[in-house]
Amino acid sequence: MTKVVTFVVILTVLTVNSFAQWTQIPSSPSYYIQDIVEADDIIYLAHFSDGVYKSTDSTLSWQLINNGLNTNEAKSVYQILVSGDTLYAATVDGIYKSTNGGDNWVKKSNGITIGPGALNEFTESIYKHNSNLFTGAWNGIYRSTNGAENWIVTNITGQGIEAKNFVNHNGTLFAARESINNPGAYKSIDDGVTWEGITGPFYSTITFLSEPGKLWAGTISGVWLSTDNGTSWEMRNNGLTSDPYSSCIIRINGTLVTSLKFGGSGVFSSTNEGFNWEDFGDGLPFLNTIEKMIVYDDRIIAATSDGLWQRDTIIPVELISFTATYDNGLIMLKWVTAAETNNAGFEIERKPDTENIIADSWEKIGYITGFGTTTEPQDYSFIDDNVSAGKYSYRLKQIDYDGTFQYSSSVEVNVYPKEFVLNQNYPNPFNPKTVISFQLAINGHVSLKVYNVIGQVVMTLIDENLEGGVHNIEFSADGINSGVYFYTLEAKDNSGTKFISAKKMMVLK
Repeated sequence: MTKVVTFVVILTVLTVNSFAQWTQIPSSPSYYIQDIVEADDIIYLAHFSDGVYKSTDSTLSWQLINNGLNTNEAKSVYQILVSGDTLYAATVDGIYKSTNGGDNWVKKSNGITIGPGALNEFTESIYKHNSNLFTGAWNGIYRSTNGAENWIVTNITGQGIEAKNFVNHNGTLFAARESINNPGAYKSIDDGVTWEGITGPFYSTITFLSEPGKLWAGTISGVWLSTDNGTSWEMRNNGLTSDPYSSCIIRINGTLVTSLKFGGSGVFSSTNEGFNWEDFGDGLPFLNTIEKMIVYDDRIIAATSDGLWQRDTIIPVELISFTATYDNGLIMLKWVTAAETNNAGFEIERKPDTENIIADSWEKIGYITGFGTTTEPQDYSFIDDNVSAGKYSYRLKQIDYDGTFQYSSSVEVNVYPKEFVLNQNYPNPFNPKTVISFQLAINGHVSLKVYNVIGQVVMTLIDENLEGGVHNIEFSADGINSGVYFYTLEAKDNSGTKFISAKKMMVLK
């Protein structure tokens, strides 16, 4: 009898890197860098205590441009905006403006007040939309219509507002609010004239990434995605650390990259739209903050609590498809790449899905040589002929010529047994728990019940449709007396054909 059981297709991007770990930029200013901006091959840094730096030679050297930033509060810079020949700096001391490339700064905070509970303006952001400027200060969201000469407070006022990382998504403005208080973010549908709070399913936002049809939110509870302009949100956190303060989200060659700060510090990448994240922080030490990442000169540059760190951008080995099929005792794996760079080959790894197998126990079962560097599609296949009934996961370990490697997402295939079987429970006798194992040759409705010696139903363990394959059900004898019991499996396929089997077990207390 021939069975073609499972066909799984995953579209993904498998990646390798020309140098696969982060290194600190030697010339970088030290300590906390809170923002990094590139414009016309000039890179600007917002420093926590030094003020503003700029580099005109691709980060080889840095110049401190602080003339006019005369106080410690003015030199504590949150964010920089470059608008043509004009620079703006959002600082603890308010908004500063330079019209000559940062050589001279002038405070431009007229209308921004120091709210209750604060000693300074604490303007955490500076953002331009159309011809208007916006900033999130301690006591509200402010708007300027004349290049920061005057500021008008909007309808959002109070304490600890500090809206930041504004973004325009499909004509709606969004602003993050990194706070334990509600709301966790703000939005405006009238170009920033008025704003409303967003509570959402998350507590507070740190950043946003706007893409066609997708609005990503980096929050204190990880990465979230909205496909309906922020009306509803879906968490995309699988693979991130347990304390995922997502501080920045960018996309590089189709791959999402997010930085995490505080306790969950690190950088992670996703090739399947955030459904799964993998560690992308090789070489990084623990960093209290990673505030922002940019792509410049074929590098990812991260502004962190320990200066600037960099790594090469991702060079994709584009995996168009990865499939697994079971047919007549064999599992056929097939995958197709659209392009490859320095691809030595693929190790094929397998993991059985059973309770007594630890979560990360992948084993290598084969190797297929790659095509090196090519822009032509390439087809690969591998046959696994050493399988029994059960569920298996497969993944590819793509290896570069220099030994660096990355994993693909996994595919699953269910190897159905050739017949229905009810196994003896184990352990037996038992107290208080035992496992009842059975295998189904096809999908169908299954009933598993426990009876006493006089034929009364003690417990119904299963009464539902199940997929074919091997199933393990735990039964607890809490609440029943010692003695002999029987468990009966009744399975029915789509045609109505029944399989019935019973076994005896003993409870000893």
